Amino acid sequence: MSTKAERQAARGVVAAYHEAQLGVLIEHVGRAVDRFRTGERDAFEVDAVIHQFHRAARQL
Repeated sequence: MSTKAERQAARGVVAAYHEAQLGVLIEHVGRAVDRFRTGERDAFEVDAVIHQFHRAARQL
């Protein structure tokens, strides 16, 4: 059986991974919004990216 300290350390590792992966997803959304602002993407394309983000974040 693991100790309390080991469980806390494991939770810390999982939390760090989760935060890093969310950061990757958020950067992707940010790039899509930036492209919308410069006219490279339309609102529907950005909406699709946001929808993909929502699904990916939920799975994460």
